[in-house]
Amino acid sequence: MNLVITDISVREADGLFCLNDLHRASGGANKDRPSLWLENQQAQKLVAEIEKAGIPAIQSKQGLGTFVCEDLVYAYAMWISAAFHLKVIRAYRERHSVPALPNFADPVSAARAWADATEREQKARVLAQQQARELEAQKPAVEFVERYTSASKHDCLNFRDAAKALHASEPEFKQFLMDLGVVFLAGKRQRMEPYKTYIETGRVEVGVGVTEDERQYAFKYWKFTPKGFEWIAGKWMARQLAERDARCAEA
Repeated sequence: MNLVITDISVREADGLFCLNDLHRASGGANKDRPSLWLENQQAQKLVAEIEKAGIPAIQSKQGLGTFVCEDLVYAYAMWISAAFHLKVIRAYRERHSVPALPNFADPVSAARAWADATEREQKARVLAQQQARELEAQKPAVEFVERYTSASKHDCLNFRDAAKALHASEPEFKQFLMDLGVVFLAGKRQRMEPYKTYIETGRVEVGVGVTEDERQYAFKYWKFTPKGFEWIAGKWMARQLAERDARCAEA
């Protein structure tokens, strides 16, 4: 992108900028002529200091004017006025913020620009894919929190309601509780019964109920307390995440 100041396009050649164009952009006052600025001792010292590092600081091009490096552009603008100096700073800032178009007349330059653009696009695509994977990885945890929040509104949950709240199949949840040592199978009917430890720690409560039919049979029941459901939900979630990570590692 060209350097443009107050609608004046400042010519550039070999990385140097035309002082004559800058003079016109400043208003073209006689007192601000580039030749006057270059005659002052401070400007000459600045040119000498820049050229010590082997950097071309100033060149006169016949028929075009005097061209100087970017540092001298700032110095010349500051010599003219603070207001013009600020305009130059902003013009350079805008110029650097917009990527330059490749020189399509130069095949090497065009190829390099195309390669750079392709690399940026690939990096952006990789970043987008990484962010998508991270969001997908967070999805089970988010869903779990939503399910747990909904379920935790209840005082206690029986086995079936707890499995439903965790979106777990009853056979899978039953085996999970057995593997964890929370329940065991008792009697001929192989009913699930909680171990005494979990009753004593307040994670499970037991009681006796009566059927609502005309026979009114008494039966024993057990439920997860809010504390118990919070504990078992954490264990269940940890298992789900471990299984997901294992699947990702195999893929």
